[in-house]
Amino acid sequence: RRPRAAGPARCGPPSRKVLLVVIDGCRVDRLAEATTPFLDRLAAEGVSLSACETAYPARTVTCFSSMLTGAPPAVHGMRSNFVPRKGVRCESVFDLGVPARMVGIAHLVDAFGDRVRTVTAVMPNDEIDAALCAKARLVVEEEDPDLLVVQTLSVDQTGHFRGSYYGEYRERIETTDAELEQLVAWLSERWGGLDGVTIGILSDHGQGRGIGGHGHWTPTERLVPCIWWGNGVPAAPARHDVSILDVAPTLTHRLGVRAPERSVGQCLLCPAPAPTGESDPDRAGTADAGPVVVILPVHDEMATVADVANRVPAVVAGHPVQVVVVDDGSDDASAASARSAGVDVVSHGRHRGLGAAVRTGLAEARRRDAVAAAFLDADGEYDPAQLESLLEPILAGRADYVVGSRFAGRIDSMLLRRRLGNRVLTLITSALAGRRLSDAQSGFRALGRDALASATIAHDYNYAQVLTLELLGKGFRYAEVPIHYRWRSQGRSYVKLGRYLRHVLPAMARTARTR
Repeated sequence: RRPRAAGPARCGPPSRKVLLVVIDGCRVDRLAEATTPFLDRLAAEGVSLSACETAYPARTVTCFSSMLTGAPPAVHGMRSNFVPRKGVRCESVFDLGVPARMVGIAHLVDAFGDRVRTVTAVMPNDEIDAALCAKARLVVEEEDPDLLVVQTLSVDQTGHFRGSYYGEYRERIETTDAELEQLVAWLSERWGGLDGVTIGILSDHGQGRGIGGHGHWTPTERLVPCIWWGNGVPAAPARHDVSILDVAPTLTHRLGVRAPERSVGQCLLCPAPAPTGESDPDRAGTADAGPVVVILPVHDEMATVADVANRVPAVVAGHPVQVVVVDDGSDDASAASARSAGVDVVSHGRHRGLGAAVRTGLAEARRRDAVAAAFLDADGEYDPAQLESLLEPILAGRADYVVGSRFAGRIDSMLLRRRLGNRVLTLITSALAGRRLSDAQSGFRALGRDALASATIAHDYNYAQVLTLELLGKGFRYAEVPIHYRWRSQGRSYVKLGRYLRHVLPAMARTARTR
């Protein structure tokens, strides 16, 4: 999935209280086999989504973190139950100014710190859920949070030491059902009834087919129960392609606040957008208005900038094209030459670097509410006539970030040392990104509206590799388009290999560590 705003709540006014219960380690198929009158009633009166997917790896800390941030493990950083450092690396539902508390066992503290009120897991398994529910009652009495998240554990523990096919596993699901019924009855009395209350029942992950295992991607581990009842819950499921990453925006819609900033989920209770095609139509609909902004970063390119600007198409796929030249402190008349071509110029007072120029250009594209932004070097090495093919995957709704690949297309000329350097840096970027790329240094790229809103360029010197690592790490859809490239015929390149590597390699390493 790719990052996108959950948008305004379309599932009614906020709830006065929200309860989320996570039955740790509960297989959705074994839940269906168990006798669970309370959960069955919630499902019958609300909605039950039988194909909700968890996150990978299917571990408790990983999945709780994805559930409550709306972000994949690569973003929130909790990739296992054993974490290298404490605290999710992004915003969660506990950071949005709403009184919220979680009750669970101690290793959830690794992800959420003092937001968790803990119960020790070192007690008889038939007592652990009662202890967790008792702690939840105490939290309500002492703090009365608007959002209460409660973990139960006996089902998971039984799966670990007996296996999920053993009769006791199903029995634990049934005793958990009874325990939760008592908790909700107590909350109803405490809260003056359940009008205006929303209840969610999920699991963080399922169980493997053997004894004691989960963490992989088999169907019995991947699919989890997902039941919603009460205020704001529709009569029928809004959609079926759901994930635990959708939980965070669902909770925040019910609480009347925005979703966590790195969430990639969509509210499970809001009506689904009307389908209009097969290429992610709900987001393609946002690409029906607004200009395409083409950014030309410039430093001392007086001889070529006007020609490049004049060759940019005026219209692409029905969208007007606006050209913005970012003059990065040129010593020559680059800005005047660009203005002579009739394009807008934004000037830096001093030379700050290519990364800073692209950052300025992207900010200008956002200000103009661009449907897409493309940028290319102003030295004539890239042909602006290829703009439409570069943008086609974005405007068709198939990609968010597109790179024009010289090595997948045609290169008329390139110095051998530059060809080798490009290949090596592309291999390094591919390794850090975890996917195969063909051209990590191309100067001809495009971003759709969602990627444009999320993109950040932290380094003034350059942008290419770190922008790719950042956007891939955030989950944006990536595509490459073959392009025609020729070595510049005028001016000189300011890229010096030693200086370039001294700046770029540490920046790539820093970006990779924070993905």
